[in-house]
Amino acid sequence: CKMIAGILTADGYRVYAAANATAAIALAKEATQPMELFIAPLADPEAAAVARMLLARRAGTRLLDIGPEDSNHTFTSLPAGQVALLAKPFALSELLKIARHLLDS
Repeated sequence: CKMIAGILTADGYRVYAAANATAAIALAKEATQPMELFIAPLADPEAAAVARMLLARRAGTRLLDIGPEDSNHTFTSLPAGQVALLAKPFALSELLKIARHLLDS
């Protein structure tokens, strides 16, 4: 989490980093700016719950699933430009490329 947040921050993104689902929900509720991209292993039930909460607050939130390629994808009903999978392990350059693609779509 810290490495991903550091890379995105260095590339100019505003990043809210949370150690767990409870902290992520608190950050989302307190944030003054909308969270446009949520990065988490979405097969994790707690991460999926946070993603659903973010989507309920802002339907256009983009989701980047950083779980295993064979994980159970619970957000397949979203448009292709709103959700993407980046299977671990991944190159940090690939993370930046996919994040930019999701935010631009």
